[in-house]
Amino acid sequence: MVTREELGKVLHAALLSDCDSNATSLAWDLISLWEMHYAWQAYLDLAWEELSKRPAYEPVENALRRASGRMGSVTGVCPVRLRIIRLTLELFSGVDWQRFASSLEES
Repeated sequence: MVTREELGKVLHAALLSDCDSNATSLAWDLISLWEMHYAWQAYLDLAWEELSKRPAYEPVENALRRASGRMGSVTGVCPVRLRIIRLTLELFSGVDWQRFASSLEES
């Protein structure tokens, strides 16, 4: 498993190399914008929290999906930017989530 510091790099790279849908391309482009930095970091914090408490038998993608669903509870970050990240992640198909998560399973 990756460290918290590596999580963002691994997931961002996965969007470019392993995921090829319009939704994952949109996510990669948004995350690449400096203006979205804090919203992406907020998602990563939630994802790390969910991954840390995930039972070993549970698929990694479930933890990543739960993190996305919790983005409405984040404070201290522009709510519009958080919503943009959350809504973009909601566009992911089941296959997108599997490919996104597989980068962590392989690390």
